[in-house]
Amino acid sequence: MSRRGSMSAPPAPATTAVGLGFNLRAMYWKARQQLGVKGSGVTAAERWRFTILSVLRVVRALSGFQVSVADLIHRESDALDPPVAAGGGGKAFATGGPGGPEFRLEDYLAHHTVVIPPEIRAVLSKHRAEYTKADFSLIGRLMETMPAFKKYSPEVRKKLTRCAQYEAFGPGRVMIKQNQDAKSFYFILSGHVQVYKIENDVRMNLNELTAGDSFGELALLKGTKRTASILTTSRSEFLRIDKDDYLDVMKATADEDLQSKLAFFQSVPFLADLPLASLVKLAETCTKRDWPTNAVIVKEREPLANFYLIRSGL
Repeated sequence: MSRRGSMSAPPAPATTAVGLGFNLRAMYWKARQQLGVKGSGVTAAERWRFTILSVLRVVRALSGFQVSVADLIHRESDALDPPVAAGGGGKAFATGGPGGPEFRLEDYLAHHTVVIPPEIRAVLSKHRAEYTKADFSLIGRLMETMPAFKKYSPEVRKKLTRCAQYEAFGPGRVMIKQNQDAKSFYFILSGHVQVYKIENDVRMNLNELTAGDSFGELALLKGTKRTASILTTSRSEFLRIDKDDYLDVMKATADEDLQSKLAFFQSVPFLADLPLASLVKLAETCTKRDWPTNAVIVKEREPLANFYLIRSGL
């Protein structure tokens, strides 16, 4: 039934579209509560984007359960969206009836999952100084499954594997504190953390990170203080990379990359006679790209923004 319909009239059957429309509005109000801090500069468009992405996660979560979207709508907590709550509703989603287990939708939202096999978990219980060559190989295999790790080159990934130390903490642990010096950065193996900052004595929640994400590396690279705090909101597991190890890896990799580029440029006939200083400048400004077989690098009649030197392949 509509919100203004008679209470005695039989309710119209709720379709998925109606359910999504209801949840979309409800989640928009929730987004306003989470993001609408005065002075935060969050626009209405950003709130709607947050809302739509949340709805998509809800749809993916519901698809794994034999749960009616319409039933969940009618059971939705009136605290979530007081302006549009219909019919009073319950205080929580319930799947087991009175006294049954509580249905917490946020527990089932789609997130990347890092699976830790038993043999790797056994390795993680050791200190890094005790790792064997086989242990490093297992940890490398684990880190390769993490999206945040894949942004590094294969050379950097291999070196970072040898620097990682396992840690686990319960909820409420402050992993990083705003305005403090940066000492480490972390890959999240499991659990959730909240990113927030304090401005004018007001706490602003900025983001939530989960398994597969990383945090803290930017301050290490820039040599700046922490710009936000990170708090665990559930039991969480991490791989920690300390500042000195991270900077050593990045510097060594950068030096190796520079020498490799210089050697390649000196093998290219029309570059070989350039002064060394010019080759160094060229090496510092170019980037390495890899393409799979049959990939289109340049399209006919499109403006050419870069030029390419083929280092290997056809």
